[in-house]
Order: sequence, then structure tokens, then C-alpha cells
Amino acid sequence: TITVVTKPVITTVSPLPRAVVGTPVTNPQTKTVGTAAIPATGAWTITAGTLPAGLTLNPDTGSITGNPTTPGDYSFTVKLTDAAGEVATKVETMTVIAGPTITTTPDAYMININELWTLPATFLKGTGNLLSTGAWAFTALPEGLTANPDTGVITGIPTTIGLTDVTVTVTDVNGLTDTIVITIKVIDPPKITTPRNLGIFELGSNPNPISQTVKLGSAPLIANYPWSSELGTAPISSVSPVDGSIAVAPTKLGTFTFTATITDENGMTDTATYTLTVVPAGSNITRLILPASIVPDTTMAVTSYPLTGLGTSSKNLPVTYSAGLPSVCYVDSSKVLHILGLGVCDVTAQSGTGALLSVAKQSFTVKKSPQTVTIIQPGQTVNGISAPEATDSSNGFKLVAPMSSGLPGVFESLTTNICMVEPDGQVTWLVDASQAGKNTCRVKVTQPGNDAFYPLLDAPSNTFDIVATHVASPKAPATAVSNEAPIGTPRTPGTYKNGPWVITITTTKITVLGPVSSGTFIGPIIAVTKIPYTVTVKGKKVNKVQVCSITFGIQKPFKKTDPLAWKNRITKPSVPCTLNAEAYGFYKAGNSVKLTTVVTRDRRWPTTNLNRVGDDGKGKLISKIVSNWKINIG
Repeated sequence: TITVVTKPVITTVSPLPRAVVGTPVTNPQTKTVGTAAIPATGAWTITAGTLPAGLTLNPDTGSITGNPTTPGDYSFTVKLTDAAGEVATKVETMTVIAGPTITTTPDAYMININELWTLPATFLKGTGNLLSTGAWAFTALPEGLTANPDTGVITGIPTTIGLTDVTVTVTDVNGLTDTIVITIKVIDPPKITTPRNLGIFELGSNPNPISQTVKLGSAPLIANYPWSSELGTAPISSVSPVDGSIAVAPTKLGTFTFTATITDENGMTDTATYTLTVVPAGSNITRLILPASIVPDTTMAVTSYPLTGLGTSSKNLPVTYSAGLPSVCYVDSSKVLHILGLGVCDVTAQSGTGALLSVAKQSFTVKKSPQTVTIIQPGQTVNGISAPEATDSSNGFKLVAPMSSGLPGVFESLTTNICMVEPDGQVTWLVDASQAGKNTCRVKVTQPGNDAFYPLLDAPSNTFDIVATHVASPKAPATAVSNEAPIGTPRTPGTYKNGPWVITITTTKITVLGPVSSGTFIGPIIAVTKIPYTVTVKGKKVNKVQVCSITFGIQKPFKKTDPLAWKNRITKPSVPCTLNAEAYGFYKAGNSVKLTTVVTRDRRWPTTNLNRVGDDGKGKLISKIVSNWKINIG
């Protein structure tokens, strides 16, 4: 007897589905049963190779499950044994990939308002690289901060106090992501505004305690004892931990420094380093107290400060002033301090000469200021500043976006196929803006800053849409309808000037030329001349009109690729019209020819005429002409 035995077959498709580190995997095995049954337990094993770390094979079902922990390419042999001892094997492969991991600490970041802050993005690359562009995504950031979607760097100057949770997501080329939430708390730290130079004291004197001044930030100072100090060798008996008042004990000669620190409830601190000088008894002492508005730092919002009276002499001697660095500040002959630029300004007051010579100094730092923009939508008024309506008129309109710095904004079009926006905000439509879908111009405003102001931060609110209001093309104005030529048209050959026309008469024809045009074009402008006359047809008089028309200026949309500037000039400055045979016969019969011309302009056409550099065929764009058309008629 011959018994035919069929072996089992493993039919699992290999390679197995790609797995991701940290993502649960369930890969069941499939099979075809042979002659014998598959045992309920222990039928499946791995005989060669290894499974990815974190995965196991169920010996009863053959299913591969678990959480892979290590990326890589894996190969292993799966064995299936049936109840008769018949065996099936299959080499299976599996790839495990890893996604990116953001390593930026997901903590609360406490940052100062109106100060530049940058948070670099840190991450561990997985199996694949990050997307080359747009790998990083962020939810709303605090005002004044921006994030680079390609590098993940958050930077800017925060302008609003508050707490913001920001969700940060990074994506690689495999579509794998990682997400964290960071908290950004924008605060205003406290600032010690006491002048840093406490002045000059006589040896053995008993001066009154010096009061401290503080500008509170977004939180109050901590209760009880907000002040601490490091006195070193300075002749200071104490700095009050309650209010910071300084008790000077001038027991030794010399110049000394010490520090004091305040702390608020946000844990933010400010530390000041003070200087004082002790001189022999009976000395002349000069003191200088600068305005609290500029000590210890200021901006260039105000650039001049009178110094008269701010410096004093203990012996009532005249006080003179000087300042430097010269690039930062100086004092004029009227004792006015002028701020010129950024940096440290050292102000000196001096009195006395020889043994009575005494000098006092105070310093402050001049810093840049951030600037903000107020975008005034067309047709609106904000803080007394109005913006003109946005229309589809070919004359265009001008945008208004005042800067807090007073510097001019710089505008640009983000829809260059629809509108042209000059840096000063002048908008010109490049299409018929009366058409649906063609009347929205997207604009961005920037400001590069200067020595006194930081550049305007790039924020989504600096980009805005302008929607045009349609202005119907007007009828030709009354002044665009010409006077009629005088009755009594000349009867002899020659050239005559009759009103706005030049009429040339020969023995066989009359040619009129007019009206003459001048100015720059903003086409199309159409001039239509009508010549009425009468003919006799089958014994009846029939009134007819000969029409001569011409289009001045642009007859098709301007193209930046036009090679030569002269192609856009006025090539036909007048309306030529030669009387047809019937009209000439009407004239020869002794009748006067009356001429009327009407000029119209389609206002929907944009002002796209441009000056260019020479007729060299390169068509180099330099500037836009202010286009305006005038017709000399009547």
C-alpha cells in the first residue's frame, strides 16, 4: 500500500509589513494544512535568524507581536510542524524603521518682553531624513515670535505678556512624526532704576540712607525680603532686605563697588552694580543725577535731555558737562545731552580746579526699540489716519500702514499675476479687476529697521488681502466732445486750421487730421470722428454718417517681455480721416462739412506702461510712469 502524504505550507507573504519603533505590531502567519492536522500547541518556531528586538513569535498561532525597539532589516526562518511530524519552513524578512524624536526640552520657557529670544530646535533623526521643506509645524506662538518651518527655530521679540502652550510637530520623509508641547511664558522682569553711581562722600560724614527705585514687571516682588546684596569691601553698613535702602558708612578713602539684587514672584531677578567714592573731609564734591527715564538704559525714542541743574557742587562751584562715546552721545554748549546711536553713554559732571577738582560720572545704555505696524484697511480710519478706497480703477490706489517707529513701510505683492505693488504702497491692477476672482490683491508689508529700531518682525498679520470695489467705466466727459468745424468749409485747395482739425483740400479729396493727442497713455483710448452728409437715392435724400476711429496707446495688455520701450509709445497721435466719395460729393455740391469727435477711455485697463533703460532690446524695468491722458479737443 502506498500512502501519499501532503506536507503543510507556510503562505505568509514576505516581506512582512514595515514596522515602526514603539508602534505595536501584530503579524499573523498564514498556512495551508497538509494531510495531518496542526497541533494546537507548539507547532511554530524560529529556527534561524532573529526577530526584531521587542517582538516574539507565538508558538501556538505563529503570530508575531510586540513593540519593536530597534530599527533595522531582519531575516529569520519560521518553521511549522504538523501532527505527523511533517515540516514547512519559510524565510521571512521584516524592516523596522524609526521616526524622528524632538529632544528640545518640553518645559516652560520664561522669556522677557521686548527682548530678542531664540529657541533652536533639537532632535534625533530616525531612519529617514526630515522633510527638506516644511518639516516643522507649530500652533499659535506668542505675539512677536515666529517659527521657521524648515529649521524649527523659534525666534523674535515678544510683544505681549502671557502664557502660551505651543504644540511642535516634526515630520520625516517616511511620514513619521513626533510631537511635544512647550510652554512659553512672556514676562516683564523687574528693573532696578537707581543710578549706579551713588556719588562722592566725605570721609567720616554721616549721609542719609539712599533710597532705591524699582520698575515692577509683570509680577510683584516677593514678600518680606525681596532684596539681597554682596557688599565686598565697600563702606556700606547695610542694604535693607525690605526696601533696598543703602546705608553708606564712609570710613575709608577710595572708590568701591558692590551689588544688590531684587527678585519677583516669577523668580525673575535684576542685579545692579553700584559705585561710590570716599574723599577727604572738606573736599569739593560733585554729584550728578540723570533722569530715571534713561538710567540704566533707554531707547532713541527721545534724543535730547537738558543737563542744567542735574550736576551740583558741594561748594557751589560752576559745573561743566561732557559725554561720550562720540558715536553714542555728546553734550552741546547749551548743556544739552544728545543721543546719536546705540551703545554705552558716559556722562561726566565736573566742578572746581586743583585741590577742589571733583568729577562725577553716570552711564546708561542706548538700545534698539521694537516696532509694530498698524494696517489700515482701504476705506477705513484708525487713530485719525485714513486709507483710500481700493477700487478697480486703472489709476490704482495707495495702501496705508503706519509704523510705530515712524519709518515707512515697504510693500510687496504676493499675487504678481494680479497686481503690482510699489514699495511705497501704490497698487496697480494687472488684470481687469472687475472680473470675479481677479479682484483680490495679496500684500505683505515689511520694515528693515535702522540704527534705532529692530526690523519689523515677520508675522502672519503683516500679510493681508485687498479686495477691489468695482468702478463703472464713466461716459465720456463733456470736454471730450469736440466743437464742430465752422460753417463755410474752405472751397479752394490748400491746408487750413479749423478749430482742432487740420483740413487739407485738393481738387479730388478732403483729408482731416484731428484731434491731436498728448500725454502718456493708459489705453485703450478711442477717438471717433463722425462726418454727416446727405445723398440722393432714387429721388429721395438719405442722411448718412462717415465714421473714422482710432485707438491710441495700448491695444493689448502690456507684457514685461516686450523687447523695446518705443513699442509702447504713442504712434498715432491724431485721427486721420479722408472723406469717402459720397461725402466728398456732398462737399463738392457746395455743402459744409461738419466734424464731431468723441473720445472715450476704458478705465478698467490697468496702468502698466513702464519706463525702460534704452532701446537695447533687454527691456530692463526701472520704474512706473504716472500715467495720465489728456486730449486737446475743441
